[in-house]
Amino acid sequence: ILDSYFKYLVDNNYLYGNPLIAKRTKGQRKKKTKNSIERYFEINQILFILETLDSYKESLETQDSHSLFMAHRALYLFLLYLHTGMRISEPAGYAMGDLENHNGLWQIFVQGKGDEEDEGRNILLGNEFMEALKDFRQSVGLTALPLFEEKTPLIPQENLTRHISERQISNIFRWLFDLVAEQQRIIAEDFDPTSEEYSQLKREVSIYKNATCHWLRHSHATYFLQLTDDLQSTQERLGHADVGTTMIYLHTLNQKKKNQANKFSIAAIQKK
Repeated sequence: ILDSYFKYLVDNNYLYGNPLIAKRTKGQRKKKTKNSIERYFEINQILFILETLDSYKESLETQDSHSLFMAHRALYLFLLYLHTGMRISEPAGYAMGDLENHNGLWQIFVQGKGDEEDEGRNILLGNEFMEALKDFRQSVGLTALPLFEEKTPLIPQENLTRHISERQISNIFRWLFDLVAEQQRIIAEDFDPTSEEYSQLKREVSIYKNATCHWLRHSHATYFLQLTDDLQSTQERLGHADVGTTMIYLHTLNQKKKNQANKFSIAAIQKK
């Protein structure tokens, strides 16, 4: 009865989530949870990463096919995780043919962590990511869109026939974030070491040096919730069994409310 009641409150936007969804295990100690999320990328940092990769690709010799493939794949990987919020291990074993087109809407079914209770989830793929997918596929000589039951790995090695491992994905991101950190360091050298700009740029270098693939999952969750105001949809998209895990991203709604509150002023009213 209570479960149905809370579901009604969620469906009618009185609550962000159903508290009875949480797993209840008899005798299990309560896990300690952080009250805040791990690092995520600000929009300006995401744009700088993309700009750095574009510049790197342009600097490569056209005959250096290996480096070009690595650059195209790194960009594709970054956008894949940013646009889907998947865990680092989740897309590694899938093929391009696992992407399905239903009435013009592309999606992929992801099983999750392998928990027997995890029924998996469908992740809808937006137009912006599909354009990135087309660019990557065409850069390696494939058709723009995946073919029915195509066996090409979703994240392929250079021969396009073998799947990439989780460790290799982690190494690619380490290379990418080190590349971005070095570019930011070079920019910082043009500033006075005593200036605020220099200090901020050096702080950015430290951020990229410590970044991991998982930051993209946090980034996706943060901005997806910010754009939708829908905690339940965010929970389903991330594959969280417990809505409490998703609630760590409520900071973005609180910030949004703060921004809305700041818009209220006598000056603003007078302008209207």
